[in-house]
Amino acid sequence: MIGRCHAAAGRITEAQAVFTAAIAPARSCRAFFFEILLARDLILHVLDHEDCPDDRESQLPRLRAAVRALPGDSAALAQLLGGGLSERVLQED
Repeated sequence: MIGRCHAAAGRITEAQAVFTAAIAPARSCRAFFFEILLARDLILHVLDHEDCPDDRESQLPRLRAAVRALPGDSAALAQLLGGGLSERVLQED
């Protein structure tokens, strides 16, 4: 939530730091669904922003791995991502 607020206020550097800091513990705790949501928000609210030097391609492998780590239908889960990410996540590396 804080990352989204920073992004909405145009504080892209702060938003990126918040999202990145939140992804690490989600991954280490194997909380893949939270990692998916955080990576998606990082991509949509920060990396797609014109003032961000990084791009969404840098986070797609992380997002793809988290989607595949969850049990069940990866394609169905990827459809929930929005922002044109579902097709990219389902592509092979």
